[in-house]
Amino acid sequence: MNRLALFALVGCMAFLTGQDYGSGSPSLMGSQMPGISSMLLSSAGGSNINSARSHFAALIGGSLTTTVENSVTSVIPVPGVITNLRVELSDDIGATSSEILTVTLQVNGSDSSPLLQCVITGGAGTETQCDAGTDTSEVRVKPWDLVSYSFVVAGDPDNGIEISFSAQFDSDFGNTSMLLGNHSTSNTGTTYGALTGENSSDKTTSAQAETMVSLSGRVGPFLAYVDTAPGAGDTRTFELLKDGASFSPVISCSVAETTKQCSMNGSDAVSPGDRLSVKHTLTGTPANTAVHIGLGFTADTNGFMFMVTTDVAKHATGTRYYLVSVDSSAAQATGLNAREITSGPMTVTALYAEFETDPGADADLWAITLMNETSTTALTCSVTGVSPHTCNDTGESVSISADDEISIRFIPADTPTGTTGGTYVGFAARIP
Repeated sequence: MNRLALFALVGCMAFLTGQDYGSGSPSLMGSQMPGISSMLLSSAGGSNINSARSHFAALIGGSLTTTVENSVTSVIPVPGVITNLRVELSDDIGATSSEILTVTLQVNGSDSSPLLQCVITGGAGTETQCDAGTDTSEVRVKPWDLVSYSFVVAGDPDNGIEISFSAQFDSDFGNTSMLLGNHSTSNTGTTYGALTGENSSDKTTSAQAETMVSLSGRVGPFLAYVDTAPGAGDTRTFELLKDGASFSPVISCSVAETTKQCSMNGSDAVSPGDRLSVKHTLTGTPANTAVHIGLGFTADTNGFMFMVTTDVAKHATGTRYYLVSVDSSAAQATGLNAREITSGPMTVTALYAEFETDPGADADLWAITLMNETSTTALTCSVTGVSPHTCNDTGESVSISADDEISIRFIPADTPTGTTGGTYVGFAARIP
C-alpha cells in the first residue's frame, strides 16, 4: 500500500485489550477497517544549533535544549511506521565539509533499524537541507517503544541556526493517530501535564496544561511510562482529563514501588472544543522523574489533529507568531523563528481556539491565523471580549505542500487587557 506523506490519518478503529500490557505488544480486538493512517510527527522550528554540543528532541514539539535523551523520549501507544524525515535550516550549515549536522531517529536508546537519518554537510554555501533529500526508510514501532531524535554536530557550524524538522507516522489502523506528552514532575503535590509532545515542566492547574481538540473521535488507549520507579511504598497515578474533569468511566493508571509503566484500555468520546490534560497525583514521596504519556486517538472521519501551544503569554500590542506544536511557546516578532516544516502534502480543514481570560471590552480581540511561509491562509478566527471567549473556522480547505513552513499568527486589536492565562488552539487536517 502506498504510504502518503504527512500530517493526516486515514482509516480504522482499534482497541487495545488488557488492563496492563507489560513490556510486550498489546493484542487488538474489535472491528477493523483496512487502511493506514498518516500524521505529522514533529516540527521543531525555533530551535537552534549549538556548535558546542549534541542534542536530543521529542517527536512532537521538540526543542534542542537537552543533552539527556530520556527527558524527551515519547512512548508509542499504537503500532505503525515512522518515515519521511525532513530537516531544514535557516542558513548554510558551514563553509567547509567538516561542518556537519546528523539527525537520526532513536528507538529504545539506539539508532533506528533501518536507519532513518538526515545528514547536512557544509562546503558549497547553500547546505540547508538533507544531502540525500527526504529519507523514506520505514521504521516499525510498537506500543511501549521509546522514541526520540538525536542531533549530532561536527565541526564548527554557526551557533543560532534555526532548525525545523518533521517526519510522518503511519498507523497500522485507519483514522488512528497518537497524542504524546513528556513532563518533568516532582514528588510533591498534584500537577498537570500537556499533550504537546515536548519536554515541559508540570503545571499547577489543569487550565495551564490543556490542549484543544479539533476533531470528533475517541481517545484511548492511555499509556504512562516513568524513567524512575516511585520506590518502596510510593505511587504515582496518571489520569486523562477533559475540560479539567474526569472522564466517565475514569481513564487512569498507576505505577507503584518498582513498576515503571501502566496503561488503560478502552476509549471515550471527545468533540471539537474539548480540552485535554493529564493529572498527576501521588502517594508518599516518589522519586522525581520524567514522565512519558502516549494516547491513541481515533477520528470519526478521515483526519488527524495537531495541538498548538498552551498557556501562551498573550500580548496587548504588536503582531506575534507561535510554533504550532509546542507547549508554552515563546512569542516571536517575525514568522521566521516560529515556522515548522511539513513532511508532505496535507489539507488543513478546521481551527478552534479559546482564551482562558477575557480580552476586555467587546471591541478588544485577538485574531488568530494559520500562516504558510509568509502568507496568510484562509483559516482564521477572532476571540473577542464577548463571552464565550472562543472562535472557530471550519469551512476551509487549506492546501499545504511538502516543505512548506507553517506557523500561527496572533494580532491584537483595540487594547485587549486579558494577557494572562491559557490560550488553547487546535487544528484538524487530512490527506488531500
